[in-house]
Amino acid sequence: MKHIKKIIPIIIFQIILLNFSISAQKVSDKDLYVSKIKSYDKMYKNGIKMLDIGTFVALNGAFAYALKSYDSYKDFQNQNTSINKSYIKMTVYTGTILMATGLAFTITGYICKRKYQNKLNNLSLSVQFNPKQKGIGIKYRF
Repeated sequence: MKHIKKIIPIIIFQIILLNFSISAQKVSDKDLYVSKIKSYDKMYKNGIKMLDIGTFVALNGAFAYALKSYDSYKDFQNQNTSINKSYIKMTVYTGTILMATGLAFTITGYICKRKYQNKLNNLSLSVQFNPKQKGIGIKYRF
């Protein structure tokens, strides 16, 4: 009997903590889908920006490479306008990496945003009344 008196407050305390943790984790599906749509939309927009910047940087590197190869065919011996090879490699690699990352973010953001928009549009609770049938029907789409 002494053991039961010690265990009962512990059990009650655990039930109260479990109840608070369950109620704290409840988020409606609509709020969850809206927050995911916002985050994936942000990913989509940032992916487009990265893709644009990466294209610009890669084209800058390609243009610098074209200028370097043009400078090597000139007959001027005292020209100090040659472009460093490491600069060309750095711009082309950085631009390519930014383009690839931007493309991945854009595609992922667009597909996931569209998926959660469809889920949000399909989430509904409606009551249907049909005069041809007897009774009322409730339809919950998820």
